[in-house]
Amino acid sequence: MRNDFSFSEFYARRVKRIFPALCAVLLISYAIGWFVLLPDEFKQLGKHMAASAGFVENFVLLREASYFDSASELKPLMHIWSLGIEEQYYLVYPVTVWLAYRAGGSVLSIIIVLAIISFGLNVGGIENAATKTFFLPQTRLWELLVGGILAYLQLFKKTGGVTSLRNLVVNSPQSSKLPSRLLGATYVHNALAWIGLLLLLIAVLFLDRDKPFPGWWALVPVSSACLLILSGSNAWLNRRVLASRLMVFIGIISYPLYLWHWPLLSFARISEGEILSSKIRVAIVAASVLLAWVTYLLIERPIRFGRNVWPKTMGSITLLAIIGYLGYNAFERDGLGFRMKDRGDYVSYFENSTPTLKYMMANGIWQKDRVECNFLDAERWRNGESDPPPRETIDKSCYTPTTSRAILIWGDSHAAHLSHGLVTVLPKEISVLQVTTSGCAPQIVETVDPNFDACQKSNAFALQLIKKQVPETVVMAQASGHDQVNNVEQIAARLKSLGVRKILFLGPVPQWEPYLYKLIAKKYWIFTPTRIATNLKAEVFSADKILREKFAARNSNLEYVSLINFFCNEQGCMTYIGDDKRDGLLTYDHGHLTPVGSIFLATKLLAPLILKING
Repeated sequence: MRNDFSFSEFYARRVKRIFPALCAVLLISYAIGWFVLLPDEFKQLGKHMAASAGFVENFVLLREASYFDSASELKPLMHIWSLGIEEQYYLVYPVTVWLAYRAGGSVLSIIIVLAIISFGLNVGGIENAATKTFFLPQTRLWELLVGGILAYLQLFKKTGGVTSLRNLVVNSPQSSKLPSRLLGATYVHNALAWIGLLLLLIAVLFLDRDKPFPGWWALVPVSSACLLILSGSNAWLNRRVLASRLMVFIGIISYPLYLWHWPLLSFARISEGEILSSKIRVAIVAASVLLAWVTYLLIERPIRFGRNVWPKTMGSITLLAIIGYLGYNAFERDGLGFRMKDRGDYVSYFENSTPTLKYMMANGIWQKDRVECNFLDAERWRNGESDPPPRETIDKSCYTPTTSRAILIWGDSHAAHLSHGLVTVLPKEISVLQVTTSGCAPQIVETVDPNFDACQKSNAFALQLIKKQVPETVVMAQASGHDQVNNVEQIAARLKSLGVRKILFLGPVPQWEPYLYKLIAKKYWIFTPTRIATNLKAEVFSADKILREKFAARNSNLEYVSLINFFCNEQGCMTYIGDDKRDGLLTYDHGHLTPVGSIFLATKLLAPLILKING
């Protein structure tokens, strides 16, 4: 140990370790994207390239997180968010430790306090701001600070972490009750290693997307890593298993393997347009390992080790800056649509990312879907707030009938897209009331509390409106979770007791993966059929079948309306209406109806049902 520290040498080592392999992956991703990505996809890739080069991908993903966001598997560089947090940590941590040391304070105490504060922010935010808690550095730094605590104990405490732990057990009053062999150093090392492995297995087996993460659950993998490191080379598990040639090889290529695996999976998913088969996944894993090994041999090892430190460092920084500019240029120039002009113009028409919401604004979707009837503060969400507080109330026109007869549209944005068609088609003597809040399926909420979130507030308001106005018909719709996130029969019974004559409960609309307009541009550009049977989400059809069977032949005020039966037949599901595959397209994203689709549905199905029910 040299007993000195140089910031310039430290950051030079970080640059040589991180930048070269990252540059290779970003450049190859750019090259692949040039040939296979549509303009809006290439534009998004460019944005993520620039963010990855600047190590701010976590902030970009946080800003993108919304109801209309693309699926994570369609973002080839999404995984770089964790590298961004790591580099943000390394910008702050060394300076903090150095300042604490210069001030004569207890470095270990300061690290521990910072870790506790970060962990507290993580636990406190996971319930109400899960997305922010996942991506923001202040709620994730504790995971890295725990490593800092471990390193400090190992380097600067004479007894070391494990010995200190063993002494604590030996000197405790309860130790006299334990067999002497349990207090031996070898036993303690082995016990820590096996407990660490057990925690790792728990994390692998029980952590899934339904668990709130990081939160308390993050303690499991972090503790596992700590215990395995603490147990050291004296533990049999580490000496015989983790130090084996295979494990050492995986460790050596772990960084480039981390960089390569996700872009390969994502590009394959984008190209296939559907869930990848097991054979393709296995092939991608093998390719990732091969590319990681080649990257380590030809790029990482020659630049990381050896002489010419500063030319290698400055060269890596310069190259990453150039790559960042390439990405930014692709983003600013709308995905360089000249690569595929005709299809590029088609896809660009449906581009709908925040904050511009180009398609929605150009086609008046907010006005036609009546955003004023949404308790979500859409403007604040559009300007970057992923979880804005709910609006105090909705516009008076949403709940005030202008005629003696009225119907109510109730639900989420998949209810809101019905509005334009029903308002256009229904006779003017029927007022169309509306309470539709994004992401909020209809549910029974008993009381109104000012601290309720947008969904609770919206549903409580809808029930109060029904009680006051008693609309003749209530049209309920939602994007997913039909009769799962809510109890439709229970809702129907409540509305019947309030005097509602009929409830139309709409099932899911057909959904394609990728979005319908992208599917047409990728697979059906030369000849675009009016019905397509490929790339349809199977879970939508499964849900519709269950709902049809459950609600068949009911003699109550509840009628299930299958939109799958309406839009689909044995040839496939409708793709566009009329003669224009752009202006007549049925859906503009994962399942929201276009204005043309909304009018078609209202004309052919919903309005006749409502008029029949109401005589």
